[in-house]
Amino acid sequence: SSTGVTVGSTAITLTTTVPTGLAAGTTIVVGATTGTGWEAQVVNSTTASSQITFANPLVQDHVGSGVIYTATAQLGQAQFTAGVV
Repeated sequence: SSTGVTVGSTAITLTTTVPTGLAAGTTIVVGATTGTGWEAQVVNSTTASSQITFANPLVQDHVGSGVIYTATAQLGQAQFTAGVV
């Protein structure tokens, strides 16, 4: 990304032209894939040659010069156990 983005942002501007592989519906990871500071998002649209808009607002801040990866969404399974947490 060209600049940092904050919680609630719905778009990110890249330092380069948006690759054709980042079409609407593509799942991407914003931020580093190791450690903290990453989140998955779904591309809603590309509004300009270097901007991506998301289907949902970001839930955390991301620094400028961060990376964006394409990702394959995998269905998971959640297990809930009754009781006090």
